[in-house]
Amino acid sequence: MIFFGTRGKTAVGQSVTGPQCPSCQNSTFTSFGVQRYFHIYWIPTFPTKKHVGIECSNCKHTMLDKDIPSHMLGDIKDSVFSAGRTLPMYSGLMIIAALFGFIMYSAEQDDIQEAAYIEQPSVNDYYIVDYTKMFEDADPEYSYGVMRITTIEGDEIGFKLSNYSYNIPSGVREDIRDGEARKKDYYGEEEFWFYKDSLAEMHEDGTIYSVERK
Repeated sequence: MIFFGTRGKTAVGQSVTGPQCPSCQNSTFTSFGVQRYFHIYWIPTFPTKKHVGIECSNCKHTMLDKDIPSHMLGDIKDSVFSAGRTLPMYSGLMIIAALFGFIMYSAEQDDIQEAAYIEQPSVNDYYIVDYTKMFEDADPEYSYGVMRITTIEGDEIGFKLSNYSYNIPSGVREDIRDGEARKKDYYGEEEFWFYKDSLAEMHEDGTIYSVERK
């Protein structure tokens, strides 16, 4: 469950001299600001509203926003909504941006690593493939399977194809991770051959979804 909503944070500013308090005629006030923000899991993500106010130092009577003389508003806002107090309200966005950047970087590194595996294939490399792009009679509902390299002869690469297929790539990846894809009976007996140059094209057009080396 994702917890989100809005909350408010009060920041105390400087003492200011303003109009006479309507309750006690005192003219000394403490300034403050209330900054409301949207949060995810209580982490401030971005500010939504800002309010400024002054509180009478004598009777605690409070005036907000439009009740404060206009010539005082700018100075109070600068005092209570400084960059040091406002930037933390974007903490959630900063975390999301950093996480997104990390995911993009990781995906790019994975692509580089997979391209290296295809350029320098090795026996027992696992290729997660989309069978519908290889065989016309492949089941479109369960299209993802494994090709495992069994033989390398110069520029020709021999593969055996899995007897099992899944509707999503993660099903295949789980079999590789759990060791099921290492078993001999996981594959058919027939060996399929491809030229090494064609593997890069198959990776480019999505026939080869990903490559894993154990």
